[in-house]
Amino acid sequence: MEIKITIDCTPEEARRMMGLPDVTPLNEALIDKMKERMEDGFDVSNLDSLMKSWTEGATGASQNMADFQKMFLGMLGGQKD
Repeated sequence: MEIKITIDCTPEEARRMMGLPDVTPLNEALIDKMKERMEDGFDVSNLDSLMKSWTEGATGASQNMADFQKMFLGMLGGQKD
């Protein structure tokens, strides 16, 4: 027997259904701050270090993204640990 359930919802509706917080104001503040920094002293010669600081900063963002991708693929059955 096979049962299929289709849920048609917007990302906002999905976020609410899963009980996730609305981080839109936080994201907008972060983007505004990044724009300010770029406008104040953007130097094309430092683009490489800027990108590294965004992706490999003290928060370990690149490792976090790799872990998230691994978890997501595992849930889809595409990767075994």
